[in-house]
Amino acid sequence: MTLRTLKKEEWTAYFNTVTKSLEGKRIEIDVEAMSLGDQRETANLPLLGISYDPKDNNVEVMMPGLNHRIGDATEIEVQESGAGIEAIHIKEQSGQEQILRLFEPLKLAP
Repeated sequence: MTLRTLKKEEWTAYFNTVTKSLEGKRIEIDVEAMSLGDQRETANLPLLGISYDPKDNNVEVMMPGLNHRIGDATEIEVQESGAGIEAIHIKEQSGQEQILRLFEPLKLAP
């Protein structure tokens, strides 16, 4: 498992490139903040895509019926393995860190 820091000038192109490969995966979003403690924002939702808007400095995570916006991003790290992207760590100017955990949907036996 490798944790790789993306340069800010890579963010738009990176999310434009990988969002198609992430479609159909499931996502959990955890927020870690000194003032809040660790909070789970979403659990086991289908992921439609992730994008970065450099004009507003926002990362947007799209799920059915829900868009989750992460503002004032200062650092993005991607946790990768041989199976692909496992998590995306996004640090905000406020000191909060949001962790997007990605996984394959559970396949039920027929």
